[in-house]
Amino acid sequence: MSFRFPSADIFCRVIDNFGDAGVCWRLACRLKSLGIAVRFITDRPDVLQLIAPRAAEEAQIAAWDDFAKAAAQPDFQPSELIIETFGCRLPEAYDEAAAKLRAQRLAARQTPPFYFNLDYLSAEDWVEGSHNMVGLHPRLDLPKLWFFPGVTDRTGGVLIEDDYEKRQQAFALQKKDFLLELGADPQRTTVFIFTYPVNDLQTA
Repeated sequence: MSFRFPSADIFCRVIDNFGDAGVCWRLACRLKSLGIAVRFITDRPDVLQLIAPRAAEEAQIAAWDDFAKAAAQPDFQPSELIIETFGCRLPEAYDEAAAKLRAQRLAARQTPPFYFNLDYLSAEDWVEGSHNMVGLHPRLDLPKLWFFPGVTDRTGGVLIEDDYEKRQQAFALQKKDFLLELGADPQRTTVFIFTYPVNDLQTA
């Protein structure tokens, strides 16, 4: 029997500038499209604002430290779906609130909150042995599933929107104009390289 999550908390610490925030925000949008209310907790709301200026219209955006303080309040309620991203570790007060909710749900023979860590996408062999492994909290009854996206049937796959193929086809019709706007030759193979201003990218 499947269980529908009415709400989700996504925790995102920004280490790789736009990369971490972008992956987490894409996940948040996907969950919202499924009718799930999302709280997006991040230590860099400013970075999220740069890549998703209208993020506050799509989800509840919370600054990490402020949310950690709120989680310490007696009436705080964690979401049904708890997503830690890239091993960022959750605020201690939130862990305690989630463990308390889990105990209450189990005592009432109800479905406890589901807690997992979304890790980095990798094609390395070791990912298959780490995907779908459950880790234990050092002091709380709060198991965490480790979810590794990957490219084999023994990993978690990749996130694709329902309308991905339609959007891909629409872009293909505009690709020539897009390349011309960038000063690229549509007749030649084009390679896009993402880098940050601090990196000195040189071409021969």
